[in-house]
Amino acid sequence: MLPDDMELQTPQTKVWPLIPQDVYQTEITNIEYKTEPNRYKQKETDPDEVQKMSFEFTIIEEGPHYGRKVWQKMAPIKPYPPQGNGKPTWVYRLASAMEGHSITKDEADHYGSSNINGYIHQQVRVTIKHSAPNAQGKQYSNVDSFLPIKVKLPIFDINKVPKENQPAAKAEMDVRDIPF
Repeated sequence: MLPDDMELQTPQTKVWPLIPQDVYQTEITNIEYKTEPNRYKQKETDPDEVQKMSFEFTIIEEGPHYGRKVWQKMAPIKPYPPQGNGKPTWVYRLASAMEGHSITKDEADHYGSSNINGYIHQQVRVTIKHSAPNAQGKQYSNVDSFLPIKVKLPIFDINKVPKENQPAAKAEMDVRDIPF
């Protein structure tokens, strides 16, 4: 039981300013596999959940945005080229940028999770665009497209991240302060 006089701390939140719309060189610093509710479910036979890969891109260009992150979710599918008037998938766009050329059907046939895992700590240029304001007026910095890198930059260094680009400090509690 907690003591009656224990002061509870207020959680720290940080408001992140928009990253200006531009092209930034990034490092893929994390890839997570997750399931999430199917927000496009229309029929009873549609799945309740869908599988997603969430890619974390960290800006590694020197300057005021060093260390800022953007994320892009993608369906875990092979990067087949678009057919007809079809739109290229996110995986196709990323794989093409990472390989430096448009992925062919033959390359996509042989593409697997090891290819995706091989992208961790690799670099890619990301075009960032701003979303339209939502109902609350909030806008987001979104990934719009991917481009191959021109020159490899030094790997991401957490010690070079400006203070304003670091997450809010987490409240720390000493375990000894909890009465057991």
